[in-house]
Amino acid sequence: MNKDYKIDIRGAFPGFDRKTCKANPKVAFDGENAVLSYSMLHLTGSDCFGDSYASAFKIGEVPECAIKTQSTKSFDEDRDVYFETTLYYDKKHRKYFSFGCMEHYFSLATTPNLKGGIGVAELMYRIFDKETCSYSEPKSLAFPFEAYTAVVHSVVEENDNGDMLVTCYFARKTELGAECVTILYGYENGELIVRAAGQPISVSGYPRGLCEPTATKFNGKYYMTIRTDTAALLCESDDGFTFTEPRLHRFDDSTPFECYNTMQRLVATPDSLYLVYTRKNGKNDHVFRNRAPLYITRFNSDFELVKAEERVVAPERGARLGNFSVCKINDRKFIVSVAEWMQTTAPDHFDFTKCEKYGSDNTIWLTTLDFGEK
Repeated sequence: MNKDYKIDIRGAFPGFDRKTCKANPKVAFDGENAVLSYSMLHLTGSDCFGDSYASAFKIGEVPECAIKTQSTKSFDEDRDVYFETTLYYDKKHRKYFSFGCMEHYFSLATTPNLKGGIGVAELMYRIFDKETCSYSEPKSLAFPFEAYTAVVHSVVEENDNGDMLVTCYFARKTELGAECVTILYGYENGELIVRAAGQPISVSGYPRGLCEPTATKFNGKYYMTIRTDTAALLCESDDGFTFTEPRLHRFDDSTPFECYNTMQRLVATPDSLYLVYTRKNGKNDHVFRNRAPLYITRFNSDFELVKAEERVVAPERGARLGNFSVCKINDRKFIVSVAEWMQTTAPDHFDFTKCEKYGSDNTIWLTTLDFGEK
């Protein structure tokens, strides 16, 4: 293991127009260059997304300009908005696959259509062309379970033939709320098709169920981290399709791991497994759901999180950092991307000046994790 790995935190595209802010940045890497994409969020809404942008850049540098890749109607109008949840470069097919949802917004609505507290959206995908910095038209993505909403949250791995194993969460008519599952997609004749699907994961006792799963392979097994309203969960699998019952993440020193109602991401090097996360730390109650700073630490051999090795990968400056992504460059180098989301705590969610008070300016943080040589 390498306890002294390098963390290089760099900021891009600071500033915002005080009506919208950058959100949900994602990075994909094609072996030579990287692509950054992000969405614009309307500050007076709740998850109210609109235009999107993209920028190509070299590893080790910071993108300097971005091109609009999607224009949407006014936020005051009924509209359908493609919202990208995952961006991945398929090495076999040499294509950037954008997985996302078609969100259906209503006039003057502050949030997309909801059912049981979970957004209702149509699962879709499109392909990004780096040369023209543009996307193909969205296509419906086949999903092997009955569901009124489904989201692809991460790509776990790519097989030699280009098939992609992805993590999803979805909701159907059940008292358990959302469930998590892995699905293997193949690309044939210009279409993504379902090759295989795993066993859905569900646990009672969480109001909206299990959401935003991210998985990775480490030492021959698959590990998945899951968001719930009140806690963060971990489960494992031998084959990537059937997982154990999720259990709570925990620190090795028995102190509470207070990560709740937000995502986490896994990072696997050849010799260690890490978690990237936010948590309550006693000093960040002014941040929405304590979603900053963004931390990383290692799992020990008992798959407990090593508290003493916790490090910051994106700083806390008043704004939340809950929606972030991790892009693998190689086995020992990764990029974490996250934007300062300029909404704050209740009751004044839309008062961005509370974020600015601590220094936030809607910067996108691009943090390189370099684990060096073994």
